[in-house]
Amino acid sequence: MKIINLRLHYPHCQQDKLVEVSEEVFDVLCQSVREMRNYERRKRYHRAFYSLDAFDWTENYVLEHSPSPEQLIMLVEEQAERDRLAAALREALTYATPTQARRIRAYYLGGLTQQQIADRECVHNSKRDWARKKRAAGEGNHRDPKPQPEQGAQRLLQCQCPAGGPGIAHPR
Repeated sequence: MKIINLRLHYPHCQQDKLVEVSEEVFDVLCQSVREMRNYERRKRYHRAFYSLDAFDWTENYVLEHSPSPEQLIMLVEEQAERDRLAAALREALTYATPTQARRIRAYYLGGLTQQQIADRECVHNSKRDWARKKRAAGEGNHRDPKPQPEQGAQRLLQCQCPAGGPGIAHPR
């Protein structure tokens, strides 16, 4: 038989009250005190100022969103592979012209489409656009001669390229 102080186990007790209990009850009380202290320690460590048992999703969220050691190793390996590929791309782009390098970076690294790159640089496939507009207008043969020089010069003046580079005129 063990003797316990009820004031230590029950906060509403204001005075010391010693009680003799069996070994099983004593073990259960010690275990509950240990669990409460561990719970408070975990709460402070994780800065969880709410009950970790308050929501059903809390434990699942932590388990799903914290990467396992294998996942951490995989992430490190993937990052090393990306770094290696980026270095290889930089080396390969040294052999490309500045325009090619700029467009490749915009397409593969910037995520832009070819049309967005063309719009940004005021570069258009004049022949294709011109032929499409001719067909739409019903003017027949899409292999008509090139537009008059004054039309092209006029279009070059109208193209306000935000990149500041030269634009290729296209009839509209």
